[in-house]
Order: sequence, then C-alpha cells, then structure tokens
Amino acid sequence: MHSLRFLLIMGLVFGLNLLSIAQDTKTITVTPEKPVQGEIIQIKYNAPKITTDNWPEAVIYLFRDYQWTVDDLQFKKESNSWISNYKLPEDCGFFALKFSEDSLLNTDKLMDRVRFVMDKNGGPASGAYAAWGLMRSPDYGYIIPSYIDLSTESIKDTVTYYWISQEISYHQKEAAPVLAYVYAKSLKKAQMADADVKIQRCLKFLMNNPSEQNLLKAEAICRVVLGEMAKADSIRSINSEKYPSGAINRLKAYRSITTERDQEVSIKRTKDFLIDFPQKSEDDLFNVRNTISYDMLYQNLLIYEIMKDHYDALFEYLHKFSFAGLNTIYYKIIEIPHSRKDKTDDFLYPYAKNIVERILAKKENRPAQYKLLSPKEWDREFEHLMARTIWVPQANLLRNSGHPNEAMEFAVRAQKTLNFTVADLNEDLCHLLQDAGNIEELDEVLRKSIYNNQVSVWMIDLLKKRYVEKVGSEDGFQVYFESLKKPKQQGNILEKIQKDKRQGKMPEWEMTDAAGKKINSKELRGKTYVLDFWASWCGPCKASFPGMQLAVERFKNDTDVAFFFVDTGEWSANYKERVNKYITDKNYPFYILFDNKVEGAKTNDEVFSRICKQFTISGIPQKIFVDKNGNIQFISVGYNGSASELADDISLLVEETKKAGEE
Repeated sequence: MHSLRFLLIMGLVFGLNLLSIAQDTKTITVTPEKPVQGEIIQIKYNAPKITTDNWPEAVIYLFRDYQWTVDDLQFKKESNSWISNYKLPEDCGFFALKFSEDSLLNTDKLMDRVRFVMDKNGGPASGAYAAWGLMRSPDYGYIIPSYIDLSTESIKDTVTYYWISQEISYHQKEAAPVLAYVYAKSLKKAQMADADVKIQRCLKFLMNNPSEQNLLKAEAICRVVLGEMAKADSIRSINSEKYPSGAINRLKAYRSITTERDQEVSIKRTKDFLIDFPQKSEDDLFNVRNTISYDMLYQNLLIYEIMKDHYDALFEYLHKFSFAGLNTIYYKIIEIPHSRKDKTDDFLYPYAKNIVERILAKKENRPAQYKLLSPKEWDREFEHLMARTIWVPQANLLRNSGHPNEAMEFAVRAQKTLNFTVADLNEDLCHLLQDAGNIEELDEVLRKSIYNNQVSVWMIDLLKKRYVEKVGSEDGFQVYFESLKKPKQQGNILEKIQKDKRQGKMPEWEMTDAAGKKINSKELRGKTYVLDFWASWCGPCKASFPGMQLAVERFKNDTDVAFFFVDTGEWSANYKERVNKYITDKNYPFYILFDNKVEGAKTNDEVFSRICKQFTISGIPQKIFVDKNGNIQFISVGYNGSASELADDISLLVEETKKAGEE
C-alpha cells in the first residue's frame, strides 16, 4: 500500500513518468531507475560535444538520518560519456547531484539532478520526502547552500508542510522526534486551518517522550512558533530539573562566566564549568544556536597563563581547541608577538610548530561548519583559509628561526593558492631560494612577483643587482622593471581612484616638525601635498614606509609636491624622542610632523580627529591628498603589504590630485 501511494505522489509531483525520468533525460541518467539503499547506482553523464578527457568535478549530496552529507564522485570516460559507479549508504533517503560546470548541462531542471531513494521493501526510504521539501525551503535550515535558485525553485510553506507531514506519516518513529520543530513551524507559517490543534498534538507527543532534545524542541515551539513565553519557561524549568547536567543549566552557567567582570572569578567559574559541563561534541547545535563557545573558554584560560609568561600552558590546552579555535590561538599567541617582535621567532618556534601540526591533524576530520563541502572542495577551501592567515606568517617565522626546509614547504604551499600576490611571501621565498643557491627559480619568482606588483624594496634591489650583473650598468633598469609588470587595466585604475575619492575643504591646521618648527596649512597653498598619519605603535604604518620611501623619491625633484608624515595617537611621555630615533635609525628621508595634543587629552590626535570626524573615516595608516587650492581629493586607509604597489598607488593619487587642482 505504501509503495503504491509513493508512486502516485511521485506521479503528481514530477509527472506520470517520474521513475522513468532517467530514460527521458539526455544529459544525466541514473541506473537503476529506482535507487535502493545500500546498492550501487550508475550515474551517466552524456555530453558528446565535450572533447576534453578531464571530467569536471561532481559531488553527490546525501540525505542521511535527516541531515545532509556530501561525497565526491569519480568518473571514467567511456566514448562520449562519463560513468560513475557509487554505492549508496544504507541510511540514504535522497540524493542530489552537482557538477562543477553546470553550463555543460543540457537542462538545469532541479528534477534532473535529484533522486528519491527506495528502502529494501520498495517504499520511500526514511528522509526521502523530508529532503525534497526542506531542500527547497530556505527558512527551515536544511537547504544546500547555492545548490538551487531560491528565487525560482523555492516552495511555499504549504508545500513544505505537505512534504514534512508525508515524511512523518511514512516514518513516524524516525521522523517525528527529529522534525517536530520544523513540522510545527511549517504548520504555523502555512496558516493551516487546523494548525493549532496539530501543533498541540505535536507538543503532547514531545512532552510524553521527555528526552532532553524533545523538551528543547517543545520549548522552542512554544517560544518561537507560538509565542507562549510562560509555557516555554515552564518547559525550560522541567528540562533544567530533569537534566541537571544538560543544556539549559549549561547555558545558565556559561552566561555567568561571560557576564563576570572580575577576571579571577571568571577564571574560577570557567574551570568549574569545564568540570561540570565537559564538551561532548564540537558541533552541538544547542551550543551553536546559543553561542556557547568552548573555544572561548579555553582561550581565556590559555591567554591568562600567557599573560603570566607561562607559554607551556599551550600544551595543556592545545588538544581542546576546534579548528577555528586553533586559528584564533595561532593569531593571538604566535602571529601578533611575531609581527610586533614581542617574542623572538626562536622562542615562538616550538609553540607555532605544535599549533600548525594540530591544525593539519584537525583538517583530516572536516569541521562541522564545512560539512557541506565534499572532500575535494574541503581540501581547496582549507588551503584557501590557511594560505594567508597561517602559511604566510609560519613561513616567515620558520625562515627567521633557522628552519629553511620547513619554511620552504609552507612558502610553496601558500604560493599554490596566493600565486605571487602577497609581497611578504614573495620576499620570503626569494630569500629561501637565494640561500639555497637556486638562482633560476629565484629569477622566476622575481618576475612573477613584479608582474603582480607585489614586491618589497629588497626584491627591487635584488632585481637591480641581477640586472647589473647581466647588463653591466643600471642604465635602463627602471624601464625594464616597469616592463615586467602586468599591463595596467583602465578599469582597475578607475576603481582605485573611485575607492579613495573624498572631496571637501581641508581643515586648517598647524603642527610642529621634528626640529620644533611650526608648519601650517596656509603656507602650503599652491602645493599638492600628502599627510601620512601614522604612529610608532602601528605595525602596518611602519611596514608601509619602504613603499612610501619609493613614492617620496619619485617626486623628490617635483617642487610642487610635498609629503608630511604625521605622528599621531601617541600616549607615552617621550614619544617624540622615540619617533625621531626610529626615523633616523631607518634612514627614512621623511619630513616628520607631530599631531597636536589638546590639554587634558591622553594622546596627540587633534588634527587627525578633526579630519576623521569631518569625513566619517578612521584608521591608520591614513593618507590625505590635498590639492594646491587646499581641497582634499583622496583619503587612503591601510596597507596591503606590497611596497611597489603602494608606491604606484600613491603616485597615481598624487597625479590625480595635481590634475584636480588645475581644474
């Protein structure tokens, strides 16, 4: 009876020949026509016009135990088709196919890419109806991201309710507890005439089977679906009393930590919490929905020890962190002290090595937030996530601490993703290749880095040295250097100009230079000038100075252009002495100005604050471009890491500012 009903429903939805759809579909066929749990299916992709031997990647989304999983499909070419044989899991109720190049399909109909799965008795497998309804319903938390066009293929709540109710009708024992909340939600959203009666029946079922999860669902239905807060609170109390070590009391204890301002008390509560409520799963949905972060708790404990210089505490907590938590810890206790030079790289090396090894181990078990990426997709996403945030600083730390082979491994790994678009990485790789005597590959890295305009001053000097060795003099070097860059695209230039465009009158200002001389904006009328706001504590500001030096040198013979490097936001008593010493030690040819300090203020940021307020902008390094009439034309904030690109950008904006002043 169930099998007949199943066929009738399928006929209504897909047309009378749903189960023969494979015969009618010219591009994709699935054999057998009625896929069965635990059996091998054959997926055939017919594409006679495609001549490549390299099959575009394909994945299969599997609805198992009322949640989506995903796997890669392996295809072999046979004549003008590709064939994949795949064994369905025993608990699979529905599957959906995705090809990496959907443009190759002769049809983009969703029905051609999905299949219901039968159980061994010939009826609809558990999850079949639920998957088909929920995958097209964006408000219920079961969609496959970017798989369907929600603007045309999503369904109404009445249809969602229909498929959920069918699922529960066929598989009440398995489906009712899992789908109770979405069932009640679909009833309410669909505004069914008997919605309240059915929702109360659903609540009765949950309360008569009071597992912790059922009580949580019952509370959510009362609180979110029905808006019955008193009843929801009552169910929460029942849950709290019945499960003293459960989710409700876990949330209460967690909030007592996050709201505690006394650090010592917070640390004690954290340790007690971890004893009373040990983490059972990294992807516990209750924790996710209520932002209970075990990573944050372990991070607070570790940072507490690090602040006391107990770095070895890392080894106690390292295995506790999730994939995301490990990335955060690397940034906080490795990258920050590494970039600020608070700790030597020799000191940081063993801690960085252990964190990275743990990250690599975690990678093998795909984190919950990436569960809908196939293994191949996860491999790519993992490298994309790690390349800039972990591999780049790790390669630099390893090179600085005397581990060139390890450094080379991470530098090469990062380049596969970043492809010579990060100047710091390019420089590290050049150092490693030069030290290894691999000159041919060194030259190739230099060329690729310059092509992307991602080179440091050291790399430019190295290229010049290599040029002189070949040519015999520096004559023609600048022309040669510019010829290696990617041809400038007008669209990119216009985008840069538009991004930094700010128009308005420059507020009048007067500041003091390093020698104590006062400089004011009125004296600069008739000149195009740049104010580069920076601070001695700002790493990106100081990192940008080699590129700014290149820009300053380009205009050193242009008497109509001036650069001023304005030190701002300092709070130490002797900041002027420290700033002057830093500029002198680095031999930067910069004209330094000091921002004003208003009486009673903690920092010297009077001019900077006025500009930020006028243009609703913040952050340093910040460069203000002022034309000869005293009008601001551009404001550029931040530094992307490439000295050569920064010099080009600054030169472009100076020239555009000069033009604007003539209009």
